[in-house]
Amino acid sequence: MAKQTLKFRKDDEDILTTSEIYFSSADEVRKPIVQRWDKYGRMFMNQFDFSGKSFWQSQSSLPKLSLAVTLTKAILNEPVRKNRDFFTVTAKRDMLKRYEMPAKELVNAHLDANNFRQGVFGDSLISGLLCNLIIYKVFPRYVSKKNDKVAGVVAKHDTNLDIPKDKSDDQRIIENILRQETTDTFTPSDNDRVCIDMGAIDPYNFRIDGSGRYRFVIEDIWKDLGEFKENAKDMGYDLNVIDQIEESYSGSDYKFRRRMQLQQGSGDREVILKDLLLQEYHGDLYDKDGSFVDSNMTWTIANGKYLIRRPVKNNAWHGKFPYVWGAAKRIPFSVYHKCYCDDIYALAQSLTDLFNLLIDSNAYAMAKAFELDLDMVYDPQQIATGVYPGKTFFKKFMGDPNRRMITDISLGTINPQALRIYQ
Repeated sequence: MAKQTLKFRKDDEDILTTSEIYFSSADEVRKPIVQRWDKYGRMFMNQFDFSGKSFWQSQSSLPKLSLAVTLTKAILNEPVRKNRDFFTVTAKRDMLKRYEMPAKELVNAHLDANNFRQGVFGDSLISGLLCNLIIYKVFPRYVSKKNDKVAGVVAKHDTNLDIPKDKSDDQRIIENILRQETTDTFTPSDNDRVCIDMGAIDPYNFRIDGSGRYRFVIEDIWKDLGEFKENAKDMGYDLNVIDQIEESYSGSDYKFRRRMQLQQGSGDREVILKDLLLQEYHGDLYDKDGSFVDSNMTWTIANGKYLIRRPVKNNAWHGKFPYVWGAAKRIPFSVYHKCYCDDIYALAQSLTDLFNLLIDSNAYAMAKAFELDLDMVYDPQQIATGVYPGKTFFKKFMGDPNRRMITDISLGTINPQALRIYQ
């Protein structure tokens, strides 16, 4: 793809400073929301905090939240999985009406090639129901018809798009989306085809401009340094900066983020697998003093401090971010909207606590406690093993034949009303 640089060149330090401000402002808005995501995720995995309970108390986990999320995902996913007509393609001009049906078939081919119905959509629903947003990354890439299964699938569905050589602007747009385009740096051959890549994005790795004006978005991408370096040149990254990053792995620079994500200690260890954190920025670019630089740019920061791809113009034909996101529960003028689990979590937690209290109270009612007259105990070792049916004890005779060495104590009764509350 052709690259366009900034209107005027800015120092790397200025771009890094601006990026740090973007990240901090977006992360500050998202931080309290992420804390709720953590709670919902732990409950979805049935990881309740029973640290305050004694060993004898019930520590059962009720999968109320995970069941609600799983059933909702199944209800929403089933129509998409089985129905190829869950979306429409509509032309805004009459002259393009004849392209609607073949274009829809081609979109379906791209969805099938990316396993959207069977995998991507369902996975994104789970994360979207637990974490406010359902996020997809959609971007084109050139592939070979012969060697790429995506191109092979798509090629079967574009034969009906008979676009004449004398193209109008609208027809050129259709060609750019559905077939192949020529840029200043790449001219596709007959064996190359532009295909649409689509994947679900982890909401934990996605940050939005907290002001609600959507001036920028940030995506965290984890890569293996060795594999990334092999393809870096073709993707427009600065190889000299990547070499600096590789040298830093022998020191302490690498440890700052990856250790936190893996929840490891701070002790030194030999780094064998060199993970690289890329922060991909998309949006408008400003100076550190707030002066406007350029709009609709994209650039990449590595490990929070290395500018490995300088800002370039977004060359997508639609001029928008390569992301599509939405919320299961929308709130007007909100950035992250409302999480599906916001209305479920407290109730699921209360039901779990109530269920455990019922088990504890029933245990009191069913399992008896005993009062022991120590003066009558003949052999303390017999008492040490507890009281159970059929056990025989030796006792001292204290002169009173009605005096009992062991007396059972009732601690309560099973309350059927409490059980009905849970039901």
